Amino acid sequence: MKTATKFTRPNVVISKCLCGVRCRWDGNILSYPFVRALRQYARIIPVCPEIEIGLGVPRNQINLIRESNRTSLFQLGTNRRLARKMNSFAQAFLSSHADMDGFILKHKSPSCGLRGVKLYESTRPDASFERRGTGLFAAQVLERFPHSAIEDDERLEDHRIREQWLTRLFALAAFRIVRKSHSLNRLRAFHLYYRSLLNAHNQRFTREVDRIYQEIRTATNYCAEIEQYEAILHRILSKPPRRSSAIRPFELARRHYSKSLNADEKKRFRQQLRRYRDGRIPLSDIRNTVQIWAVRYDKAYTRQSAVFRPYPSMLADS
Repeated sequence: MKTATKFTRPNVVISKCLCGVRCRWDGNILSYPFVRALRQYARIIPVCPEIEIGLGVPRNQINLIRESNRTSLFQLGTNRRLARKMNSFAQAFLSSHADMDGFILKHKSPSCGLRGVKLYESTRPDASFERRGTGLFAAQVLERFPHSAIEDDERLEDHRIREQWLTRLFALAAFRIVRKSHSLNRLRAFHLYYRSLLNAHNQRFTREVDRIYQEIRTATNYCAEIEQYEAILHRILSKPPRRSSAIRPFELARRHYSKSLNADEKKRFRQQLRRYRDGRIPLSDIRNTVQIWAVRYDKAYTRQSAVFRPYPSMLADS
């Protein structure tokens, strides 16, 4: 990373129907503004597994079917069993896209749904179902990319989930470049820039990556250490921080800018922090306030840490 505000472009696989392409089973075209905004900052790889296995638009509905100890894919009307084709396509596609940082998949889809997909008891038209299935393509994504930033379009409408997904996505993309470079200077820049953000997520694990980072700096062959560093990085980013932990860097920022702020500005910021703790506003609102202070008084302070700008700010509200 040349500067703190120059983001690495993440590689993101997205269900093609979320990209405004006419590929849904019913022929409808979806509008998803978040993907349009993300295109400016990420390399998008659209995919529709159902089209790729030869199904047309529009097409007969396909269902997940529970059969013995496995899940199959069945098309109503044609009585076609499609699990083998779907699994073969997923294996080939994901093998050829190994450098993915994230995925956005269509919720409840029998191919792309991550959770809550209708899982039918049989192929009968009147079969009952449970909303406990995972689409066949999505299942392979989860198996092959367990540490990537993976979400569906419905959950990304939740501000906290979107913030966590974006934070994880751009951090993973940045570390991918560090890992490929085999450069201690790049690792040093990454560690210094992301340390406060990691610490806000998990202090204990951050102390562990600090220790590993120090070992890497003195090692002649640090392959094992970089593997350990990456593994703990994944653990830290796998969960959002507690609200009380997330705001600590922003309380420090308030102290840094304190001499420049008037009483009303300090009061409004304290109110913002309370509203965030209560779950009434997203963390991006607090970041925006601190960024305003940075523009007015001291840009250098916020440029030192990813915690103040972990992803392009416009993506939080797109």
